[in-house]
Amino acid sequence: MTQEEYLQLKKEYKIRLVLVLVLFVLFSILSILLIINLNRFIPLGATAIATVVPFNHFLLVPLWEEKKAIEAEHPEWKDLSTSGVRVPSTEASKRNIATVGSVVALCFSFALLYRPAKVYQKVPTADELKNLPKIENKGIPKLDNKKIPKIKRESEE
Repeated sequence: MTQEEYLQLKKEYKIRLVLVLVLFVLFSILSILLIINLNRFIPLGATAIATVVPFNHFLLVPLWEEKKAIEAEHPEWKDLSTSGVRVPSTEASKRNIATVGSVVALCFSFALLYRPAKVYQKVPTADELKNLPKIENKGIPKLDNKKIPKIKRESEE
């Protein structure tokens, strides 16, 4: 591997690491909003696991392992700057598609789960609860030997 390829790899790794952190921060903010509004937040966590973990596993970890292996061979390359290095478009498109998909999935999941809390709900006092009107529930009235008319079928006529 050439030094230029290593610098491209290092820059792509840094970009993907920042994107994973941005996805985590987005997930954290959306989760906090759901928790504050007393909404269900577990499905959003499941969505985050289903999107961010594969992003990390398939797009970030292989670059990290390759970068570490190259730095073990060439320790002097570790301190090189990545400014001015252009990342190949195939790597950038993989990253961009995965990022957009993850953000859309998180936002869609949040939109399905978010229900704004009703602000300033009046909390009933103990006296109000004691003075609630009684509801009479006598259940199903008994037939008391009343005969139910039999419905004639067309075949019986």
